[in-house]
Amino acid sequence: MTQSLNGGWTLTCLPEPAGKNPPFGVMPEMDPDLPTYLTVVPGEAQLTLQADGTLPDPFYADHYYRYMDYENCGWMYEKTFLCETFPQGSRVRLTFGGVDTVADVFLNGVFLGHTENMLVEHSFDVTDALKQGEYNRISVHIFSSLNYIRGKPYPVGVHGGADRIQLPYLRKAAHSVGWDIFPRMMTAGLWRDV
Repeated sequence: MTQSLNGGWTLTCLPEPAGKNPPFGVMPEMDPDLPTYLTVVPGEAQLTLQADGTLPDPFYADHYYRYMDYENCGWMYEKTFLCETFPQGSRVRLTFGGVDTVADVFLNGVFLGHTENMLVEHSFDVTDALKQGEYNRISVHIFSSLNYIRGKPYPVGVHGGADRIQLPYLRKAAHSVGWDIFPRMMTAGLWRDV
């Protein structure tokens, strides 16, 4: 049995001050005054802000500079869903087709695991954390990729290219840190099926 968790989610912008990510594996405190948006999964944070009117079209004039204001932000994707009952002895997995990029995954406040690769599927055993026949809450805390790679050592021989030196420390689409057709755009999101 498979249950899709695509569709409507909420998205909250989490400022990460001083250019540093908070510790991994800890559910962040959610300030009710933080900006929260309705979003769709699969999708990503920057497209949500553009659809909401918070950010302009990045491909016009120098609008992409406005997107840099969000490079030091983390993002919290959340969804509440009703879980069907399943046969005793079954194991249940929560699978993300694509998480962009560095993230912690929680179910009902229980830490399930950590991701650091947007290019592969991530799957977690949720059997013990799942409440059968009840509502459950998934929370995915996506950290700032830029903060994650900031301060990493770059000795001689460890580089991704003259203008994309961050790539050895980030399993993320290479165009995110700049390409010949567009400047850096550090995206974040649940970009494939859940």
